[in-house]
Amino acid sequence: MADGKQQHDRMERTSSEIPRPKTCLVAQPTGGGFQVEIGYLYARFQNIVCPGILFALIVVGLAYAQDEMKRSETEFYVQTSGGAAEVCGLDYTIMYVDRQGNLVGVRGQLAWMERNGTFAAALAIKGFDLNAQTPIPFSVFRGFVVIDGKSILPSITLKADQPTDFVGGYSFENAVAITYAINGKRKLAVGFNREADGGTDTILPINISPSSNLGAFMDFADCLITLAERAKANGPNR
Repeated sequence: MADGKQQHDRMERTSSEIPRPKTCLVAQPTGGGFQVEIGYLYARFQNIVCPGILFALIVVGLAYAQDEMKRSETEFYVQTSGGAAEVCGLDYTIMYVDRQGNLVGVRGQLAWMERNGTFAAALAIKGFDLNAQTPIPFSVFRGFVVIDGKSILPSITLKADQPTDFVGGYSFENAVAITYAINGKRKLAVGFNREADGGTDTILPINISPSSNLGAFMDFADCLITLAERAKANGPNR
């Protein structure tokens, strides 16, 4: 009981201490492909103020891939420019106990954008060991989205602002697949690996239930539709 209480207290303390990536996305078509550049602006969790974000907190008691889920926080948001939707995304924060009994935190984003007829998505992952007094970053060597148990690997891997972080970009087909997964209420998860030589993947579910933040989720869903329609209108086959 004492160990459980200590872990709970540590989780409560460190939840607000984990630096959050605030993602700025710029998609630039290059020839027949695309490039997604993601810059991080780090801020303390409690100091972030983003228009259109509604906070949802879900305490989870599930076991997934042998890691014991403790907490999951999901925020849906829409970034606009000149009154028009520019980026739609979700921020996730997950806390869990790993196979060695250590408390671990993961923070990141899934975000979608359209540029010149290109519909793309980006995945960002930051990892922290939480057993110490302050969160200690660990390296994420590989990251990916999981839909109904199937791993969807990024089309490209990009250099992150911090060497321990992972950033990947998804081209049209997989960006659409992830969109359908969210709108279709399929099981969505984020996967990553802490070992450069290919150890065991960690797969953690992302909570996308809009029950406690329906307004923000609906704005996010409308944004996805707007960007997809804009990509179709601006694309080469319009």
